[in-house]
Amino acid sequence: MYKAIAAACLTCSLIGSVSAEDKAPPPPYLVSGGHHYLVGVTWNEEALKLLPPALKATPERTGAINIYQAPQGYGLSPYQSGYAWIDVEGHDSADGTKARYIIKAGIGPEKTYAALSALFRIDAAPGGTQLEDGDVKRGTGIRNGQPWVQVEIKTSGGCQSVAGTLNYPISGSQMIQIPYAAEACAAEPVSATVMLPEGEKGAGLQPTKLLWAAELRDTRFAFTFPVAMK
Repeated sequence: MYKAIAAACLTCSLIGSVSAEDKAPPPPYLVSGGHHYLVGVTWNEEALKLLPPALKATPERTGAINIYQAPQGYGLSPYQSGYAWIDVEGHDSADGTKARYIIKAGIGPEKTYAALSALFRIDAAPGGTQLEDGDVKRGTGIRNGQPWVQVEIKTSGGCQSVAGTLNYPISGSQMIQIPYAAEACAAEPVSATVMLPEGEKGAGLQPTKLLWAAELRDTRFAFTFPVAMK
């Protein structure tokens, strides 16, 4: 009798776990073991069309492209994302880094896309990334099965441990604060290209200038609950 009850409970547990796998748990989320290629850019005026009216871009329209993969963590692992952000005024992080608004993203796998696009309320699509090593390192972001952004960098120096917090506004009144730690490796930007399909909002988005580059290794960061912006 007891064995039958135990077997029945186990069956219920397995059914529940299968169902849970189809949907990410609620935040907060922990991401670890990340590997990133980043290129800082200035954006053309098309980027302003993707910014909510309540947020104001920096005068130079600075921002960056971040393409990465993270195999470990809680709630979202494994996780891949390629996204473009634009720096905004008035909501700096603790160390003075400008707040970042995500203007486009491709996120995978599917449950991670569903969770993060809802949490950040951003223009995201199901996708993923490809990272290629070599003398010139290439990162490609994918949306809806098609490449939409690509960066190339060349590492140029040693690595050092870094840590801090970053502010990501998700509306005119709320933001998500992301604590992080990583090994940051100096790099030089080689190229950055956006390839959004014709007819998509922001299809004309392109960098006008390359500003900086970095390779981040073994990143650890958390997606927390939104907080009110001051």
